[in-house]
Amino acid sequence: MTLPSTAISSFGSVGAITAAAVASALACGSLAHADGFVTIWGSVNANGQLNVPAGLGTCSAVAAGGFHTAAIKSDGTLAVWGAGTTSTVSNPNYAQCVIPAGLGTCVQVAAGQFHTAVIKADGTVAAWGAGSTNTGLTPNYGQSIVPANLGRCKAIAAGVYHTIVIKADDTVAAWGAGTSTTTSSPNMAQCVIPSTLGTCSAISAGGYHNLVIKSNGSVAAWGAGVTTSGTTNSGQSIIPSTVTTAVEVAAGLLHSVALKPDGTVACWGGNINGQISVPTGLGTVVHVAASSYNSLALRSDGTVAMWGKGTAAPTVIRFDSVGSIRAVSTGGAAGHFAALTVNELGDELESANATIAAQSKTIASLQATIVAQDATIAGQTGMIDSLNGQIGGLTSSLAEAKSAIAALTTERDGLAAQVDNLQQQLDGQAATLASLKKANAALQQANDALTAQLAEATQSNEGLLAQIDALNAQLDALETQIDALTEDNTAKGVQIDALNARIVALALGDLNEDGKVSGLDLAYLLVHWGDLPQ
Repeated sequence: MTLPSTAISSFGSVGAITAAAVASALACGSLAHADGFVTIWGSVNANGQLNVPAGLGTCSAVAAGGFHTAAIKSDGTLAVWGAGTTSTVSNPNYAQCVIPAGLGTCVQVAAGQFHTAVIKADGTVAAWGAGSTNTGLTPNYGQSIVPANLGRCKAIAAGVYHTIVIKADDTVAAWGAGTSTTTSSPNMAQCVIPSTLGTCSAISAGGYHNLVIKSNGSVAAWGAGVTTSGTTNSGQSIIPSTVTTAVEVAAGLLHSVALKPDGTVACWGGNINGQISVPTGLGTVVHVAASSYNSLALRSDGTVAMWGKGTAAPTVIRFDSVGSIRAVSTGGAAGHFAALTVNELGDELESANATIAAQSKTIASLQATIVAQDATIAGQTGMIDSLNGQIGGLTSSLAEAKSAIAALTTERDGLAAQVDNLQQQLDGQAATLASLKKANAALQQANDALTAQLAEATQSNEGLLAQIDALNAQLDALETQIDALTEDNTAKGVQIDALNARIVALALGDLNEDGKVSGLDLAYLLVHWGDLPQ
């Protein structure tokens, strides 16, 4: 393992670093503390994760991932380097160093095995790299898919294939591998939040398990290691009875670390590399960290103690060439470590650098303002020229408008004369209309008189019709009498015809056999003689 190139001397004061400050600000996967310079060391640098970018400046937070490193600069912008600097995917490159466009400023950062996650200045969460899909195949388990309606968050940490946060209401949410209770590595139920968890003040994400400090100061863990049944389950989620409360926790791949309120350290879980064997005489500790196979402690004297893989014995790391250390973050299986330090001239130089940087920004801003004003003046000059041209055009248009107005005035006068003439015609038509109205009134009177005469004639006609009806009735009666007389006359004619026949017979001598007129015939003749026509 390559350690920082330093001289062995006193580490100096750790300044404002306290266990409480570390617990509240550093236990979430990223180191967020007073601004400092990033220092990185480790045994593997195949992807450039140990190479601090030139001109990075001071940073407020740093996080070491599996094969990459991320830091929040003092202005809130993010810098990421190591594996995954392009969108071309090939292990271990999963675009974890490709910062999304429009990300803005950040306040916390966490680095997983192949992904990066941040809390932005507005409290929302962004994540990218591996896990932008959820294929269920390594390494894409949805660890970079931020849940909808997650809301604002105050702490974040990243495991190998999962992400965990403390939300604004102090409850915990997690996503990625391990969303069900069916366990098969890497799905070890690390994203199944215990129903009795309640609210929390600090979180740490291990390989496949989570470690938290609850609001009452007690420690809880879930995911891999709830048993000691094998390598993945090495008991890292079984809280020792000696750890009743903690001010900071750190989760490694197969082990867990806790910083207790008295400044002592407790470790439990897998120990194949000696990572849970706390060194004797470690002293008072103010910050702890855990990589896949190592444990680290920032001691109150400013030194960092590390034990586990690659160390035959606990190793004490000094940073005299870069000054006092602020905090430490650890990477994954590749085993690299990042720290925020103050340079050897101390806080005064840091403040001076910050002042110079701020003044440089002010100067750059003023220069940009001057350039913008020059551009504005040039633009306004062009606008004035354009307006002058428009004024000339408007003057010409005004003259044309005046000529048009004169023509319209003449046309208006002609129309006024036509209106007068039409008014005279209208007056004459009004007089004619009045005469017609009088004539119509006279005609109406005559019509009324005729109507009255017609009514009288109608009444007279009705009387005549009644007389005619009476005469017709008399005529019908006369016709009836005539018919009766006619019938009587016909009967008498028959009688006459009979008498005539008798007379003729008498005249012809139609006598009886004895040649005499019979007494019957003579009697008949005498009886009907009066009926004969005279």
